[in-house]
Amino acid sequence: MLDNILHPMTLLLLYFVHAMIMIVLSNFLKRIVDQNHHGVLTWVSIVSCFLPLIGELFGLISWMLAKRWVSDKILVDYGEYVTFDVLNLESLRHEAATSLDLVPLAEALNDHEHSTRKDLIVRLINSNITNQGKYLNLGLNNSDSETVHYAAATMNILLDRYEKELQKAKELYRLHDDSSFLKVADVYERYLKSGLLEDSSLLNVQKEYATLLENETKTPSNDKQRYLYLGNLYLAMDYEEKAIKTYAYVSNAFPNEPDGYLKLIEFYYGKRSWAMIKPLLNAIEKYVPESKIPDNQRFVLKQLGGNAE
Repeated sequence: MLDNILHPMTLLLLYFVHAMIMIVLSNFLKRIVDQNHHGVLTWVSIVSCFLPLIGELFGLISWMLAKRWVSDKILVDYGEYVTFDVLNLESLRHEAATSLDLVPLAEALNDHEHSTRKDLIVRLINSNITNQGKYLNLGLNNSDSETVHYAAATMNILLDRYEKELQKAKELYRLHDDSSFLKVADVYERYLKSGLLEDSSLLNVQKEYATLLENETKTPSNDKQRYLYLGNLYLAMDYEEKAIKTYAYVSNAFPNEPDGYLKLIEFYYGKRSWAMIKPLLNAIEKYVPESKIPDNQRFVLKQLGGNAE
C-alpha cells in the first residue's frame, strides 16, 4: 500500500491534484475575502502549488504575522498614496476649445465660427492687452467680410479713444510735474505698445513722446523712470547710441539701482558682446543689493557671469 503511494506516478498525480485544489480554493476565497487580500492569496497559492503542505503552512504563518505586526498607519499612508483622483483633462480640453478666455487669440480669430471671431474682436475694445493691433490685423486679413468689417471698426474706435485720451493728458501736462507727467507718459506707453500705429503715424507719436521726455530729462531728476522711458524709446526708434548713453546715465546717477545695468546687459547680450557685459556684472555685484534685483533676473545674471569669464 505504502509502496503504491510512494510510486513516482502516484506522487505526480497527487501533486497535480493538489495544485488544482489550490487553484480552485484560491479562486473561491477571492470571492469572499476583502479585495486587499487578493494579492496575498495569489502568492500563497503559487507557493503552495510548488511546495505542498510546506507552502500552505509557510503562507499561513506569514499572513498571520503580517496582520499582527503591520502598522495601521503604514496601510493608511499607502492607501492615500495609491488612491488619487484622476484630473479630467478631456473636460479641460473641451472648456479651452469653447472659452474665449482660454483660446489663444490668434487661433480664435481664425476660428470657423463667425460669432467667436466677432465677440473676440469686440472684446479687444475694453481689453488691457498689449499689441491689440496685431490681432486686429488678423481680422482685417480674414476671408470673411463681416470679420474684416468688425476688425476695421474696432481699430478705428481704439485709435480714436487713444487720441482723445492722449489729447486730454497733454492738456493737463505741466513740465516737471510728476503727477501730470505720469499720466501722459502712461498714455504714450500704452499707445505705442498697442500695435495700432504704423509707419508715419507711429513715427510722429514716437517723435512727440521723445521731445517730451527729452525736455523732462534736461534737468537732472530723482525719477529714474523718465530716463528709462527715454532709453526704451530710443531703442524702439533705432537710436542705439542715444539709448546706450541714456541707460549709462541711469546706472551712474542711480548706482545702487539695478535698472540701468540690466538694460545695458540686455542690449549687449543681444549683440553677444561679452566683453561689455562683464564690467556691468561686476558693477551690479559691487553696488546693487541682491534684494533689489528681480527674482527672474538673478539666475540669468549668474549664468551670464559664467559666460563672461
